[in-house]
Amino acid sequence: MAILHEGNHARDRNVGGTMESKYQVGFRDLLDCGWKAALPTADEPFMSLWQAFGRASEQAGKEGKEVSARALKLFAAVTSMMVKPRSTNTPFAPIFEAGDGRRSSLPEDFVEGDIAALAKACKEIDDPWIRARFADIVWLSKKPREIALINAESL
Repeated sequence: MAILHEGNHARDRNVGGTMESKYQVGFRDLLDCGWKAALPTADEPFMSLWQAFGRASEQAGKEGKEVSARALKLFAAVTSMMVKPRSTNTPFAPIFEAGDGRRSSLPEDFVEGDIAALAKACKEIDDPWIRARFADIVWLSKKPREIALINAESL
């Protein structure tokens, strides 16, 4: 399952003056969705995580676990970026880009509600890779000092 965005159109939806999550999940949904069961057993690059979370999201959807499916889809989106270590201004690139403009996620695709859920969840996620990636997204969006410390500890 691919999490694809068409260019930069995936933006916040303003509902009654507040921003909501594109994935419609909160931090507790992220913690309770069964994400650990989707982790590959060996140390694998984020491409494998992206695919594993995508498959787990599809399976949760087939089982009628819609909230878990959306939460796992957010995990897939967060892990669908590759690190560009030489780029300080844009440290992530999509893992996948199609010729028609579709691509995997970038940090700017996450909306305020998603970022709030990631910020709370990264304080409790115990996997260092996932915790660091959640913290990366939050840092790039908001730059809170507490998240920088979590990211540094995870690495």
